[in-house]
Amino acid sequence: VVILEVSHRFDDDPVYGAALRRMWSGEFTVDDVRYINSRLVGQNGVTLPPDCNDSDTTYATPLNKQRNGISSGIFRNHLQNGDFPSVDSDDLPPDHTIIIEADIRSNSSDNSSGRTRLCPSTRDAIINTCGDADVRAGRSKLVDPCLKLYVGAHVMCNNNDMLKSHHIGNGTLARVKRVKLKPDASIVWKNWEGKKVQCVSVRDVEYVEVERFPESSKMTSLRVSIDELEELESKETLDDEQNKLLQILKRDFVAEKASRIVRLAPSKTRGVKIEVNVTGMRNEKKNKIKKATITQVPINMNDATTGHKLQGMSKDKLIVTNWTFKSNWVYVVLSRVRTLSGLYLLKPLPEDRLDSFSVPPELRLFEDHMRGIQEQVIAHRESHAAVLNDDVV
Repeated sequence: VVILEVSHRFDDDPVYGAALRRMWSGEFTVDDVRYINSRLVGQNGVTLPPDCNDSDTTYATPLNKQRNGISSGIFRNHLQNGDFPSVDSDDLPPDHTIIIEADIRSNSSDNSSGRTRLCPSTRDAIINTCGDADVRAGRSKLVDPCLKLYVGAHVMCNNNDMLKSHHIGNGTLARVKRVKLKPDASIVWKNWEGKKVQCVSVRDVEYVEVERFPESSKMTSLRVSIDELEELESKETLDDEQNKLLQILKRDFVAEKASRIVRLAPSKTRGVKIEVNVTGMRNEKKNKIKKATITQVPINMNDATTGHKLQGMSKDKLIVTNWTFKSNWVYVVLSRVRTLSGLYLLKPLPEDRLDSFSVPPELRLFEDHMRGIQEQVIAHRESHAAVLNDDVV
């Protein structure tokens, strides 16, 4: 048993780390809440960080529905960058953005084996209105029926098919590099938010090439060394040995970067449950498709992440959209960002609910129990070592 007493995540902001430790130990105060709320967007000069595909920034949300809404909003903003012609224009949409529509088959009959296509109105409703929160397989797998991809888009892998071969599996973060279509692919443009956007069926997709993100610690170290040597080169003070080292480091950087690029082919998921509103249906309840087979590229958009998926991550910038007081959510989310200055709140943390977002006492009791076991093990080893020393003497 090993208890990690120090969290290096907060090395750049120990004051913030201390506040979170008080939250963990049940000693969080109203002053601590006000300290966190100093990062409320729109107050104290706090503004949202600029959009940047290269930044380690994400939105934190309690629900997958909210995740989908944020991704839709970011894509809507993407369409306003000036590259996309309006639907009444004669110009064609750009190649850097494409929407991949899933192939959805019904398993409603015992012998259909997923070969029966849904009626056009139901399929269109799923493609146009559903996010991955509405399309589920098993207890936790989510499938996006309409992937809105562009170069640099943040995504998350949702299966383990390439875990052994390429170390990319369910939950792996990545960015889109390109989409490879089949030679005879049928590409059409569709109207999204009044703009022309290229669309294609997943049946015409050969693979989507992604690069794992953020960069590895090895890449970061190589980049720092390369920058230092290139600065000497710009000043014409680089000697022959340093120049050789620079070329080696550049080759190593390219090789490491290439090792993190993966091609993900479309895959089939069976037993999918879909909830969708179909215009014109008599009842107002959602139409529930209990069994379906869906083929799609095994990724979901990852502009936003739920607290569950954030566990184990460290972020430079985190935008908290809302609060929920279940399952230790507040502590998990706040402890993902490295510094207070990297935290952005769209809603303040309530001052009158200290007990609601403190860490459950059973978790603290478990830590105390494990700490006791650690102390017993250490004491036993020290006693055993002392006996051995006495025998040697």
